[in-house]
Amino acid sequence: SRLLRWRRVAEAAVAQCGRSWLPVIEPPVPLAQALSHLPEGPVLVFTLNGSGVPLESALLRLRGAEAAAVLIGPEGDFTSDEVALAVRAGGVAVRFGGAVLRSETAAVAVLAVLQQSVGAL
Repeated sequence: SRLLRWRRVAEAAVAQCGRSWLPVIEPPVPLAQALSHLPEGPVLVFTLNGSGVPLESALLRLRGAEAAAVLIGPEGDFTSDEVALAVRAGGVAVRFGGAVLRSETAAVAVLAVLQQSVGAL
């Protein structure tokens, strides 16, 4: 029922904003499974871990990309093992400033930054 709700919210948001594409909302899966199904293109793994690259550097990787994947962890962040798994799968660990945001707020903030910086992917 949550998945259906998320999809209805996405449909309503697309209609309200006049967007031309509907984001795909998939059911939650383990991280390893999600990593094996990502589209071609850059994969940005947002983390509170200080070892990630600054957001500005990560944005440079998106220039010219037709698609990208953004991974935002649960409350409290990804574990270091999860970040390492995503990096081994081709992702880039990215620091998103010093603010700690709720997962749903971080998703909106990241998408707004990406939209402003590189346009719609």
